[in-house]
Amino acid sequence: MNNIDFNNWKCRCSAVGSIMTAPQAKEAKERGDLSETAKKYLYKAYAQDIWGKKTDLFNKYISKGIQVEDLSIDLLNEIDKTDYVKNELLLENDYLKGTPDIISVKTNKIVDIKSSFNAETYLDNVNASLLAHYDYQIRCYMELSGLTQGEVVFCLVNTPQELINDELFKATRRHNCIELPPAIENEITNSMTFDDIPKEQRVLRFKIYHDEEIIAKVYKKVEKCREYLNEIHKKLIDLHYQ
Repeated sequence: MNNIDFNNWKCRCSAVGSIMTAPQAKEAKERGDLSETAKKYLYKAYAQDIWGKKTDLFNKYISKGIQVEDLSIDLLNEIDKTDYVKNELLLENDYLKGTPDIISVKTNKIVDIKSSFNAETYLDNVNASLLAHYDYQIRCYMELSGLTQGEVVFCLVNTPQELINDELFKATRRHNCIELPPAIENEITNSMTFDDIPKEQRVLRFKIYHDEEIIAKVYKKVEKCREYLNEIHKKLIDLHYQ
């Protein structure tokens, strides 16, 4: 345990947005220091990589995203007339690792699917620029795959029945009843199903292109993260022997 070092640690592509956040202080920003957001992520990484303790527990948003991924890919295929399939292959290099949703060599493109929980979270993306978190994620997937184009695609597909049932159950408790009035039950179900909306309106996409300068900055930040993870480990060992 004492001999552990993080000199070869690799950042998950999905977490690169966290380590790339800039610190608030001007001097720290100019030095390229890690932000508090980055450090907070590295505590999670340490707990998972060394102790095997995952700290990001599932919630209903994550649960839906996992359960409906194939439905979202099917929706995208139908609209784009493509034949994308879910990728299961882990990609990695000396600095990064990750599993892109879709690797399409035929179109020279990485596609990452984001399945929105409801109409509100989906529409939040209409007039917004792509979150840096997603931007970095797909740029790193492109770097790992050698492909030069990427898309982050937001899809709005029906919520699995078990998650709808969870919301219905919560509603019975809020209304202090054994069985919900049909009007309320229908309203909840309707808010979580979307087949009545045209399919073309249920897909939003953001295009991204490979940028070597951005990736070079990511690699430098990963090196900073390795140093900090080594510091965390050393402090834990030193405290143990005090």
